Amino acid sequence: KQHADETRRHAELIESCVKRNGGSISAGKDWMSSISAALNGLGMSMAADLAVKNAHSSYAAEQFEIATYTILQAAARECDDEETATICANILEEEIDMANWLAEQMPVVVEAHLEKLE
Repeated sequence: KQHADETRRHAELIESCVKRNGGSISAGKDWMSSISAALNGLGMSMAADLAVKNAHSSYAAEQFEIATYTILQAAARECDDEETATICANILEEEIDMANWLAEQMPVVVEAHLEKLE
C-alpha cells in the first residue's frame, strides 16, 4: 500500500514536470498500461506459483522504473531542469528502496512456496 501511494505521487510529480515544460500526458498510454497489467495478472492468476511469479515480476518492474528515473534524471540535468532532476532523484531513491525490499522478500516467498509443495 505504501508503495502504491508513492507510485501515485510519483505520477503526479512527473505529470507536473511534463506540464511545467509545456508537454501533456497521454491518457491513452495510461489506459493501455492499466489494461496490459490487468491482462498480465489474469494470465498468472491460475499459476500454482503465483506468489513467486508476482515477486519476480514486481522486482523486474522496479528495475525498469530505476532505469527510467535514472534516464529521466540525466535528461533533466542535460536540459538544465534541476527541479525535474531533483524530483527524479528523489523518486529514484524510493524505487531503489522498493527494489531492495523486494530482493529481500524473494527468498522468503520462494521458501514459503516450496514448503507448500512438500
